[in-house]
Amino acid sequence: MARGRMLDRKIAIDERFNQLKIEDQWLFMRILPFLDDHGRTMGNLFELKCQVIPSTNWNVDRLRDSIKRIEALELVQFAENEVLQFNGFSKHQKIGHRLAESKFPAISEVTGIAQERSRKVGKGKERSPQYNISKANISKDKLSKDKLNKYKAKPKDLGMIIEYFKEMNIINPESNAQLFWDHYEKTGWYAGKNKIRSWRHCLSSWNFTAGKTKTSLSDFKTTAVGGHFIGYCDKCGVSDFYDKFEVWQDSRCCQSGLLPKKVEMK
Repeated sequence: MARGRMLDRKIAIDERFNQLKIEDQWLFMRILPFLDDHGRTMGNLFELKCQVIPSTNWNVDRLRDSIKRIEALELVQFAENEVLQFNGFSKHQKIGHRLAESKFPAISEVTGIAQERSRKVGKGKERSPQYNISKANISKDKLSKDKLNKYKAKPKDLGMIIEYFKEMNIINPESNAQLFWDHYEKTGWYAGKNKIRSWRHCLSSWNFTAGKTKTSLSDFKTTAVGGHFIGYCDKCGVSDFYDKFEVWQDSRCCQSGLLPKKVEMK
């Protein structure tokens, strides 16, 4: 295993990555150096915690929740006790040696989901392993992907949302799912003027306390110098400065939601 992995500076403006909570972004980058030549690492959460964040007070449940949120944005694929796979690993990492055999199974072996992989190393020479896949297997994989992606843009029904909300440990999953379903059914599964491509990604702009989409960026006042946004904690009312990505995440003081205006606290 390499001593480190490359981290492209483009990650700072990556849309999906910046939808994550700061603690999830931190975990993502902590795991990266421990990936093998195939972008995989252990799926046992206790062992993973001891390896990548040994000095923290995180427990297994907190680690699982964080990985699930990262997986929801399709940055990783996770099969607990089997393997954690980083998506697009071969695209961003250049392995200048013969690929070492992975100690962990391919995600397709434990989930049935095939992952495309291609890697070119050196002066145009292909040194990645050869995968001889028959047309029959390709068709089978395609059907499997199509089935999984069928309800990606829009959920099959309300029950699908409730199940996902429970999996993500969202408060009041049934009532929140109903509000979420009713809102986007009314908009025709559009976010503003844009057709929704993945309904799970809409969770980053959904206010579970208010049961509606969050306020727009223009609702937040900005500082005269630096152009930071002023956000107020919806729990204690304390204000702080945030960038355009942080306003959609939790407040620093109470780890709660942010409001564009100060409200009287009870």
